[in-house]
Amino acid sequence: MKKFARLLNYFGYYNLNSSKKYRFVKELYDETATMIRMQSLVEMVLKNYFGKISELEIQNAARITQKPKLFQYWHQGFDNLPGVVKNCYKSVDFFLADDFEIIRIELKTLSNYIRLPEHIFKARNEGKMTIAHFSDIIRNKLLLEYGGMWLDSTVLITGKEDIRKFTSLENRLMFSRFVFSNPKEHAVQFESWIMWSREKGNLVYQIADDVLMEYWLKNSDVGNYFLYHIILTIIFLKEEKFQLNFNWYDRFYVSNSFDLGRYLISREFKIDALSSILNKTNIHKLDFKQDKIDTSLFGGMFFHESFFSEILKIIK
Repeated sequence: MKKFARLLNYFGYYNLNSSKKYRFVKELYDETATMIRMQSLVEMVLKNYFGKISELEIQNAARITQKPKLFQYWHQGFDNLPGVVKNCYKSVDFFLADDFEIIRIELKTLSNYIRLPEHIFKARNEGKMTIAHFSDIIRNKLLLEYGGMWLDSTVLITGKEDIRKFTSLENRLMFSRFVFSNPKEHAVQFESWIMWSREKGNLVYQIADDVLMEYWLKNSDVGNYFLYHIILTIIFLKEEKFQLNFNWYDRFYVSNSFDLGRYLISREFKIDALSSILNKTNIHKLDFKQDKIDTSLFGGMFFHESFFSEILKIIK
């Protein structure tokens, strides 16, 4: 427990009430336990690549030469999208259509792009795998086979600059760093709501895919919400080449990306405060549950049909 006490102090969580503090400690404990559990599986998969990392990197990876693809997935289909998602899609189309081939996938069109083994669908259909974990498998497989960009359906884009930095072709892999990540002690180092690969066949995604397939073949429970994030963390920590070659990957913390989401649940609307947030970053991670928030901003709901149009007026 001393380790978790240090983490609480590190993140300032000693100011939380006892129930929230307990929940935070439990989450950290679960993540650490999952990391220990996953290490042996990752090590087993890595043995298949022992001594061949550099060779396979050259053989398998193919740099993107055409307009990169940008993938988004909404499991339930596009007929009755939450307002948050509708507006996020509008923002992506408005700002990123010139730079990316935007591809939106739902469950019934998934087979047009990737093939997954039956035991993955079985775990999902039986309720052993959540939609979140299913989409982790999908994003990893898409980036492995096509390269390009993954963007969660709840990301609002308000400009091009930050995305262009994130997807610079000088960066072979890019992730957003976990917002509470302590490199020395935290089991989760990466987030997966925004991901980039300048090449298809990248070995990191191949190893992660092997681990995910093996995990769901032998396990019937999720284990932890951050299962995929923990797998990525272990891969980078275990394989020295991934750490030493800075061209191999880079972790990119999109600063202030959660500020808009936090602001949207506040009851006090100030145009100056909103403008300040929008000036800090062009990339905003939201939550589809915010669609339910009732406020007086923009006529009663933050995410009615005209929300993105109102945002455009502010940033112009």
